[in-house]
Amino acid sequence: MERAVLLEQLPERHVVVATGGGTFADAGNRAVINGDGASLWLDVSIEQVVARLPADRRRPLAADRSELERLYSQRRSSYQQAHARFDADRAGADLLVEQIMDWLES
Repeated sequence: MERAVLLEQLPERHVVVATGGGTFADAGNRAVINGDGASLWLDVSIEQVVARLPADRRRPLAADRSELERLYSQRRSSYQQAHARFDADRAGADLLVEQIMDWLES
């Protein structure tokens, strides 16, 4: 389903498509994204991931901390294939936007 939505976006130009964590981890999805646009990785630590999770446990993949850490480590190797990495632990939203705009314009 994720790939179908990505493919629907291909004709669009100058749009931002924000994906979930697993979307870019899929090799086929990653090929579509990297082949037709710029992929940006907003890198956050596992501590930030945990802090941002809702307390109501609506995120089933995050219910078990050790499983979440395994998934986080597993996905990082995929994320490293993005065109650019931005440290979202150290930068607030305004600075991240500025850094991304600078990168896109260069």
